This record gives sequence, C-alpha cells and structure tokens, in this order.
Amino acid sequence: MSHKQGRVTAVLGPTNTGKTHYAIERMLAHRTGIIGLPLRLLAREVYDRIVALRGPSVVALVTGEERIVPDRTQYWVCTTEAMPEGMGVDFLAVDEIQLCADPERGHVFTDRLLNARGLLETAFLGSDTMRSVIASLIPGIQFYHHERFSTLSYTGSKKISRMPARSAIVGFSVENVYAIAELLRRQKGGAAVVMGALSPRTRNAQVEMYQNGDVDHLVATDAIGMGLNLDIGHVAFSSLRKFDGRRMRDLQPNELAQIAGRAGRFRTDGTFGVTGEAPALHDQVVEAITSHSFSPIKKLQWRNARLEFGTLQRLIASLEAPATGEHFVRARDADDLMALKTLAEEAEVTARASDGPSVRLLWDVCRIPDFRGISHQEHAALLSNIFGHLHELGQVPEDWLAQHINRIDRTDGDIDTLSRRLAFIRTWTYVAQRRGWTKDETHWRQATRAVEDRLSDALHEALTQRFVDRRTSVLLRRLKQKEVLVAEVNDKGEVTVEGQFVGRLEGFRFHQDASATGDEAKTVKAAAAAALGPEFHLRADRFYNAPDTEMDFTEQGGLMWGEHAVGRLSLGDDPLKPQVVAFVDDEAGADVSEKVQRRLQHFIDRKIAALFEPLAEIQRDETLTGVARGFGFRMVEALGIIDRRNIAQEVKDLDQDARGLLRKHGIRFGQFTIFMPALLKPAPTRLRLVLWSLAQGADEFPESPPPGLVTIPVVKDTPAEHYLMSGYKPAGDRAIRIDMLERLADLLRAEDSRGGFEAKPDMLSITGMTLDQFANLMEGLGYKAERGEREKQRDPKPDAQEPAKAEVSAENSNEEPADGEATPDVPAPESDDAATDGPEIEVFYTFTWGGTRPNQRGGGKPQGNKQKNKPRGKGKRPQDRGNKPRNFEARPPRKDKIDPDNPFAQALMGLKDKDD
Repeated sequence: MSHKQGRVTAVLGPTNTGKTHYAIERMLAHRTGIIGLPLRLLAREVYDRIVALRGPSVVALVTGEERIVPDRTQYWVCTTEAMPEGMGVDFLAVDEIQLCADPERGHVFTDRLLNARGLLETAFLGSDTMRSVIASLIPGIQFYHHERFSTLSYTGSKKISRMPARSAIVGFSVENVYAIAELLRRQKGGAAVVMGALSPRTRNAQVEMYQNGDVDHLVATDAIGMGLNLDIGHVAFSSLRKFDGRRMRDLQPNELAQIAGRAGRFRTDGTFGVTGEAPALHDQVVEAITSHSFSPIKKLQWRNARLEFGTLQRLIASLEAPATGEHFVRARDADDLMALKTLAEEAEVTARASDGPSVRLLWDVCRIPDFRGISHQEHAALLSNIFGHLHELGQVPEDWLAQHINRIDRTDGDIDTLSRRLAFIRTWTYVAQRRGWTKDETHWRQATRAVEDRLSDALHEALTQRFVDRRTSVLLRRLKQKEVLVAEVNDKGEVTVEGQFVGRLEGFRFHQDASATGDEAKTVKAAAAAALGPEFHLRADRFYNAPDTEMDFTEQGGLMWGEHAVGRLSLGDDPLKPQVVAFVDDEAGADVSEKVQRRLQHFIDRKIAALFEPLAEIQRDETLTGVARGFGFRMVEALGIIDRRNIAQEVKDLDQDARGLLRKHGIRFGQFTIFMPALLKPAPTRLRLVLWSLAQGADEFPESPPPGLVTIPVVKDTPAEHYLMSGYKPAGDRAIRIDMLERLADLLRAEDSRGGFEAKPDMLSITGMTLDQFANLMEGLGYKAERGEREKQRDPKPDAQEPAKAEVSAENSNEEPADGEATPDVPAPESDDAATDGPEIEVFYTFTWGGTRPNQRGGGKPQGNKQKNKPRGKGKRPQDRGNKPRNFEARPPRKDKIDPDNPFAQALMGLKDKDD
C-alpha cells in the first residue's frame, strides 16, 4: 500500500448508520478508489451497487476467488485480504475495521490500518470501540460519528413457532442453521438460508426469496452482521456461544450488537431476542446493545508484514517476529503460516525452495485458503503438489487442473455434498485467479466460475426444496392441537391429509412423499399414521377375506395382492414349507400385521400343496420302505428333478419292485434325468425355482423359461442347476426340455452309434430343430457330427427331413408330446416343375458316439460304467447275462416301433422267441 496519504478519517458508529453507503459516496466523488470489505458476499453486493451507478467498464471486483478487472478500471471493490498493494488510488476505505481484534483475520485489518492509504483520502469504517486505539496509532486522524437512524429494543425469548414475520434466526454452526431451517419449514412453511460459506450467487438467490416474500423467515450465521442489507424486523439468537476456530466461547456484547443491529432498516425500528435453548440476555448486556456502549478495544492482532524471503527459515522467523508496542499482540499462527511450517519439513519442498524467488513462490502457495476444511495435513499435501508444479513447470498442468475440476463438476447429491463441492471449487477458483499460475488464465477463470455457478444454482435448488414447504405447517398445527386428522385414499392409492398430499398407500405400507426429508418426514409420517389407522384395519379385513386368485408370488419370492407387494417368502425348516414375512408398517399395529401374515401363509401353503401334490403323496405313502422310501425322499428334497449322474449308485440299488412303486407316483427313470413329468408344467416349475433359490440362499432368483418351449438358448456362465430346476438340460448352444430329451434318447437307442447313423424325421420333430441345430445338440450330448453333402434323391413324396422351428410349444407339458407336434415352419418343397435342370444338393450329418467308451450295439450314450469295452451292469459279464441286450429306455418299448428290417430288432425278436 502507498504510504503517501491525504486526509485520514474514521467513520465510527453502531450498525444501520449508513457508514458503508457514506464510503461508496466518498469513493465515487474521486477519480479512482478502492474499498476493502470483510466478506466476499458483501464485496459482491457493493460491486453490484457501484456497477449500477457507473457501469461495469470502470468497476473491478477482486476477491480470493473472483477477479473482474476491466481495462478502464477506476474503482476497485475487494475483500480486505485481496486489496492490491501499491495501487496509488485517490480514495481508500476499509470497512468493519474493528476486526483488527479478530483472532483469525485481525492481523490483516491491522496491517491495512497501519499501512493502507489513499493519495487524497482514507476512511476507516467500524465500531466506536476502535476510537481510542486508532487515535493512539494514527495522529491527526479525523473522527466522524454516525448515530443509528432507528431504535433497537429487546423482546426476550420467543419460541420459533411464535416468531414474527420478517425475522432472522441466527445460528453459529451449519448444523444449527439447518436444524432451525427444518423447524421453520415445518412450522412456518419455509425459510431462506444465508451463510458466509455460500457463494454470492446462492446467497443472492436465497435472499431474493426472503426479500420478495416467498418466505417470511431467514436463518443465518453471524455473516449477516457484516453489512448485508436485508429487510429484517427481528433478530433472534439461537445460541450465545460460538466456535472461533480454536475453542467454544461466549459472544461478547459488541459481537451480539453487530448482529442484532441488522434488525430495523433506516428509520424502521427493530427488535432482538433469543430463542430455542439460548438463555435470556443479562440486563447489562441488553443495556450495552441498546445504548451502543461497549468496552473499548485495547489490543490489535498483529503480524510482521516486512517478510524476508532469503531462506525458508528467515521467512518463518520474520512471520513469527514478536509484536512491539502496547496496542499489539502477535497473532496466533494462521493457516498460511501453519502450512508453511508443515511444508518446510518436507525434503523435496526445502530442496526446491532454495533461493529468494522460490521461497516467495512457496509463500504465495501457502496463502491459498483452506476452503475445504478437511484437515491441515490434506491441505498441506495439496499445497505441496501445487508448489511442485509451479516450481518445476512454471504453471499448474492443465490436465491435472482439469482432472480436479471435472471431479467436482457434478450437481447431484444433497445439500452437504453440494456445499462441499462448492468449498472445493473455491480452491481452484483461487488458483485460477493468480497471475501466471495457469497457461490460459481467462479459460480457467471462466471454467471455475461456470462450475461454481452450476453448483450454486444446484445448492439454491436443494436448499429451497429442503427448507421451503408450506404444507407442513398445516399438518403440524393440527397435530399439536390434537385435532382429528382426516385422511383420504383414492383409487390410485394417493393419500391426502387435510387436503395435503402426503404420499401413497401401497398394500400395507405407506410411502410418503419423497420431497419430505429429515424431521419433516417424521411429521408427515406421524400425521399420515394418525389418519391412516382406520384405513389399515379396513384394508386388512378385505385382504383376509380375498380369494387366492387375487394373490400371487413373483419369481423373486415376493408376495403380491393385485399390483401391490404385501410380503415375501423366507427360508423355512423344509424347502416345501417356506415362511412368510409380511410388509406392514409398524404404525398399522400388531393386529393388522398378524392378520396379513396369517393370510399370506395360508395362500402359499395351499399353493405348494396344489402344485406339488405328487411330492406330498410320496411323503404320505407308507408302502414305500427301505431304499425306495429313501429314494422317494431324495426326489422330494430335489423338488421332483434329479440329474441321474448325481444318484447313479442309488438308482442301481433300486430293484424292479422298488422302481415299480416309485413309478406309480409318476417318477420316470430317464437316461439323463430322474424326474416327475407332472412337475414340469409351467406353474410347478416357476414355484420350484423360487423354493430352490430360497433353499440355496440366493440373492437373485433365476427366472423360469417361457411356457411350452422345447429348447431354450444356453446363456454363458449360467449354472447348470438353473437349467435343471427349470426342467432343461444344456446340450450345445441350446438346452432341451428333459422329457423331450428322454424321448430322443429312446430313438437313439435303436441306432448304430458305432457305425454311424443319420437324423430321422422323428428326431427333428421331437426337438423342433433344424438339422444344423440338431447336430449342435448331438455334439453337446457327446456325439460326433460329421457334415456331408450329396445329390438329393427325387421323391414324389414330401421330404420328411425338412428343418423345423428352433423353439416350439408343447401342447401339454405333463404329457409326452405326440410325434410331429413340433411342426416345421418352413416353405413347402418346390414342385418338380420349379426344379432346375442340375442335380439338387442336400446336407446330411453322420452321428457316431464320441465318448471315451465304445458304445454298445444299438445303444445311446453309455451311462455310469467307466470300464472300457464293457457293458453297464452289476458286475456280470456278457455271458453271465445270456447275451441278452441291455434296455436303456426310460419306459417300456413300444412294440409297434420295432423295424423288422433292423438287424438289432431281429435279434431282439429272436431272443424273445427263445424266451417264449
């Protein structure tokens, strides 16, 4: 600052005396001027006022995070810390000069008091408490006293519910401010929020809501005490203590007066008082505030401004120089000095800061404010990175800067999240404002400002949504008056209480309006619960008497009543006896909950009994004993389907009598699967998947295939158990329904799988596949498929080996589909007249067993025997069996299917004749 000075004045007095207005008028009376203000918010307010008077081309705004400097600047509006040095302006002013005594920032104001001067006029604005100390430090200074234009009176304690309109409630922490705003929202319909940490854009939007009457109440921190001009009639303190950055302490009378003085504007009288848990003010304090009589400030915070940049140690020593003079005390270590000391302990930093320019650069970096407030160590680490880039590259890398900014450039999240991002962007806004720190200063200043604007708008929107809602005042008022609340539920389930929409009733759970949060949500829920009690009981009675046809289960184990979820299944002691968890709000009461749970249990028990009746009959059949009974219970545990490979030994242990008893219960012993055809229907399959998934403890249950498909695609990484429980077996690219697979196995036994055979029309018809798809399925079953081409033989009859559809519906999954029911869906063969002159080529496949064990004559894929070149059996050699052929069919062979020209069939007939 310039030491050449003209007239020096001190304009002192209480709040609401027009001191700042006077300074603006005096500055505009000069050709050039600069004014330092205590808050970025206030700086923006004053800047806007001067721009309105003189236009934007001659007014500059300089704060830590904002820099608007036109080429023809005449007037500078700054935060006190950001006031440029050596400007040589005609007029200079510093507002709120009593902040010289502030433990955190006081040393900056003291430096301005001692060293900042205008060429023609200097003005210091503030409280009368500074008069004596200023007179001692600045000989010849002229004092002007401004009287308050209106009176200020104390009204004692008021509940927030009785707070008059145009009131400001003051809190001293973010949590306190939010809690009060929540309460005002519920009791008064809403509140605007003003805090020093808000961006000017957010603060202005919030103040606009208050000023234009959208809300009648304001909740603020002590930031409103610093000259923010608002139409406030009453100021209420919610606390008389604050955290000053180091400790909790009582507010001094002059600090209370600074805030209370915001009440009443110009010639309109104002009042102040306390609310909430704040104790009543002592009479002496009230007298001091109303009469504007306070103890004079005797000590000012001071820090040496003549810094030495030769080495890090000399810089630190100069910053820690003791105060001299009776009016000064050395300021405690500020954030910038603490950061400098921390970085001075890092070897890399000390190696870089080895000369005067490097030390000066490090000090400039350390002066970046800790906007984020995470921790001292994290702030120091960030400063270390910035210093390293600036020292090595001369600027902050654009990709590194962009990465940090992009991470913050998000407008989702709650108020705390958005506030945190705003604090973070202030760091990068500050960096972008430093000359020479970025390659493209204009771009990065605009980019950071754009992010701040987006976050500011999002924060304003979030604050408004959270703290402005007129409906809650109606509900709370009725609740407190203990009036009977009237609830209405329309056919869409929408619930209104006293005409106010509060949410929806889905089944027996109330889903309140999503816009209600925090304590307001509790209020809405309490009002709804009080009003919905009769509705819950009526609905429970209707549900208990509803038929089973109105209920269903979902494939994920949910229980539905119409379109509403009313419960879910949970694992019981037995897979066939799941338990029920009812979805009923606690507010509905135990009677409603028990009634819903009991009805749901009846429903699922009856559903299981109906769909799994064959399994229940096995459990009840007392004629099943020994091995047969054990096998039957294995089927029950497996819900009616077992992979034969998993119980090969148990199947061997069953004699024919045991098998006969089990077959009476509908159990079919297939080559690949032991299953019950009756349980392959869509309804039992859907329920089986749910019960099996419950027993497995699965988080997500597999969905059942569409009803009636013979084959379905195989999905990668899907466990084989999912297909088995669905009634399918994977083979190649598709999975085939197990009952159709067993029919195919019956046909394959009649083929010479060693010599090779081709697909028959019945095989394609059963599977509903094209020839190529069938070849892929056969390979999945262990066969080799050799593709060939040949000239097609002319045949007046339609070709039986036409391709069939890949997916075909069976008429009835409980019965084995009749031959040909999977009708091929392809164009009819062309007539001879349409044929070309050349030969027609057809594709065919020759199938041979591709397993490691040689196949037996006439057999399909060998099962359960690992001895090479030996047939399956119970240890008997072929000669011990009379050379009788093995029968692998899952049902007795059909006599009318035997081909008399087949050698294998002739052998069967010969053996049969011998037996006869």
